[in-house]
This record gives sequence, C-alpha cells and structure tokens, in this order.
Amino acid sequence: MTQIVHLKKQKVVYFAIPKSGNTSVKTFLAPFVTSEAKEAYRNIHQEVTWPYIKHQEFLKLNTSGYLTFTVVRNPWERVFSVYRDKISRRLHGPLEKAGLSKDTTLLEFVRFIDQHKDRDLDVHLREQSWFIYRDGKLLPRHVFDISEMGKAQALFQAHVPEAQRKIEKVNVNKVVSDNIGDFLSPDPLRAEVELREFNEIVAQRFSRDVRLFDYVTPYTDVTRSKMAG
Repeated sequence: MTQIVHLKKQKVVYFAIPKSGNTSVKTFLAPFVTSEAKEAYRNIHQEVTWPYIKHQEFLKLNTSGYLTFTVVRNPWERVFSVYRDKISRRLHGPLEKAGLSKDTTLLEFVRFIDQHKDRDLDVHLREQSWFIYRDGKLLPRHVFDISEMGKAQALFQAHVPEAQRKIEKVNVNKVVSDNIGDFLSPDPLRAEVELREFNEIVAQRFSRDVRLFDYVTPYTDVTRSKMAG
C-alpha cells in the first residue's frame, strides 16, 4: 500500500509513515483534500480519500518548487507504541490474521517482526526507511522527528499561504506514557534479560532507521508503573 500523499495544486508531497505522527500531519493537510470539518470523520486515514501516489510516480515527478517532507520517530518508541495500540489495547485485524493475539507478549511481537521482511509485514510494522528511502537516498527533502510537529506544520504553512487561515495548530503526538517494564516478566532479573533482547532486536531489525536518523533506545532499565507494583 502506497503512503505518499501528493497535493498537486499546493505542490506538496508528504511521505506518510504509520505510527510516526501520521494522524497529526494528515489533520493539517485534510482541509486541502476534503471540505468536511475534522469533526465529521472518526478515522482520518480511512474516511478521507487521500491523493496517494506510488514511489515510481514520485520519482518521475518534477519536484521543482515542491515541499517534500516526512515525520519519523524513535524506532524503539514506535515499536512499543504499535504493540500497545495494535496488540495490547485492541487487536489489529491484519495482525490477528498473521497469527498474533492479545496474548502475544512484547518480546514475541518483536521476534515476529524480526522474522519477516518489510514487504510481508503490515505497514505499521515496517521500517520507516521503507517508506522514504530508495536506491541509496532519502526521497523527502525535509525529515522531522515527531517531537518537531510544530516545525513541520510551520513549514507547510510557509509553503502554502492559505494554510494560515485554513488549519488550526495540531496537537503534538503524545509519547508512549506506559512503562515498558509493565510488559515484561514480573521477575526483575528475567525482565532485564527481556529488555536487553528487545533493545537488541529493534537495533538490528531497524538498523537503517537507527543509522539514518541517529536514534538510541530510551529504554535503558526496567521501569514499572506504581500500579503494576
């Protein structure tokens, strides 16, 4: 499934990456795609007809005068966020079809990702560089971390003057507030081993993301919420 939004009239190309601020970016792009108010739809990804193009089409596009951008996220935080949202909180249909369940542990989840190539995985599990990297180079000119959502919106507004009156300031995506220790073994020593394996698998499986965007794991010790004891 292609994830490249092309606003031809505005000369904007946004490389959408699931679970990397995608909803926030689409919120400020939506007024240039649909006349519906944002309150009119519950799922901005499915209920708005986005003008997607394929990678091959982008590579043939004359991008002179274009704004091309994307938003990326720390791979460890992104994987944990996907697990929380698509496994623990509510089981995502495609992941259920792939054999995962609400009983799948965090470590089993990253092992599953590690065993498959990007093209065979649900889009939420693919490496971010899969969406924005081809033939040895990054395709978008501007790459923002998810914490820089305000900068991404400001650049879009500077490029598209009418955006100043059409869109509101978007909320910065919340970081995952859950403690990763709550999803590891209750045994402290075993939890340390699991966390180490989690960090190592993500570092290896998402190595190109780590290298391109210079990320390190934020999970250096097993922290549990007070409720988890």
